[in-house]
Amino acid sequence: MKSKSILRFVFLPASLLLLPGILPAFQNTNSLVLRVTVSDKQGFPINGLGAENFSVSVDDQPQKILSLSAQDSPASVGFLIDVSGSQPINKTTTAVVPRDPCRQGIARFLDLSHRENEYFLMTFNSEVQLRQDWTSDPQAILQKVDSLTFNKRTSLNDAVQLGIKKVTTGRNSKRVLVLITNGLDTNSRSEFVDARDLLRESDVVLYAVGILPVQPRDWSLPIETQAVLDELSEGSGGRSHYVTTADSSRVFKEIFELIALEVRAQYQLAIASPSSTGGKAKWHKVKIKVTRTNPKGKLEQLQARTRQTYPN
Repeated sequence: MKSKSILRFVFLPASLLLLPGILPAFQNTNSLVLRVTVSDKQGFPINGLGAENFSVSVDDQPQKILSLSAQDSPASVGFLIDVSGSQPINKTTTAVVPRDPCRQGIARFLDLSHRENEYFLMTFNSEVQLRQDWTSDPQAILQKVDSLTFNKRTSLNDAVQLGIKKVTTGRNSKRVLVLITNGLDTNSRSEFVDARDLLRESDVVLYAVGILPVQPRDWSLPIETQAVLDELSEGSGGRSHYVTTADSSRVFKEIFELIALEVRAQYQLAIASPSSTGGKAKWHKVKIKVTRTNPKGKLEQLQARTRQTYPN
């Protein structure tokens, strides 16, 4: 298994931008709410930190922390599953995503998640389809996964945008997308930049589970698709994990377990944010640093992730 964390154990672009549900994650022009994941060197989430452990800058200017919450709150979670088919050398159509290992991974995620979470399931190939609307019943999600068939081309960019639109209708302020795909787009009406920028404008955290071929015909493709998934996930404060089509169910379960634990361990941090100067929205760069004193009394820097930019 390959993972950015090096672990061993996750159309309508113009109209979407105008939807009232997709708003920057600040309540007014002077505050910004960030969802932050903190982990140790091994990639395990860390709880129990206070505001004194965090420092945040916007456009390299230090910002005042107004509040910090580490409450294990419920989330609104959307699963986006690639159900397209690939064409290997022998011309036989096969599933991009191995259904059974993926199903076991999702089942593990659901088992470890907050009991008050809500979920939806959306699939995409040549079309994007909502297979299961909002539900708090994990079995409803799993039953839909069991019935999936895999064929046709891939509309990844369209699916990401529609997934963002859907997850922002959830009842919880913590919003997460889990994207399961090989990262290729062969059929979208929209461009990658449309999906990326819509994600940046929202406060949605995206985790990607990238499915890589065991023996790709073109070795440049896995590199390109990983770059796509990394840019989406890391820009939102999430991250990408990678498996191959030959990996066991155990590998899938370990990845989904880690994603579930990270979602539950998110900190919600509010900072004072520079006010808008009016006119065209500007992208602001966010940097976060988290430290703690280790048992030996030395200052230790921890791994911290949050959204990398926001418009104002």
